[in-house]
Amino acid sequence: MKVFFKRSCGAICAALFMFAASMPAAYANIYCEGKIAYLSLNPDGSVNVSVGFGIWGICNVATTSVGNGAITFPPESCRAMFASMLASQKAGTSIGFYFTATASTSNGAECAAIGNWVWPNPAPYHMRILN
Repeated sequence: MKVFFKRSCGAICAALFMFAASMPAAYANIYCEGKIAYLSLNPDGSVNVSVGFGIWGICNVATTSVGNGAITFPPESCRAMFASMLASQKAGTSIGFYFTATASTSNGAECAAIGNWVWPNPAPYHMRILN
């Protein structure tokens, strides 16, 4: 039984390694970080924020929004994100957004390439508050 398990584990581990090595670059990510330079809550409930690379629509506090790339933001999540962003802005701390992309960079040209006054495509899948 032990010999079979060792052989099976070796084969499975090798297969997993080959699978991971063959994954497309789409599983990389872009990380955009900075202090909040702009934060707004519009009458329709949409939240816009800039961390220095452009103003991005993130979510909506009034209705479930589906960001570009089919990432869903329920109103409760959006309200929590907005409260976190507001607290970060008041404290002068930085926040960061992660986007799925073909590149894997931090605060590179890809962050600026997302655009200004846009809903990013794809939408950020994670927001991080820094000290």
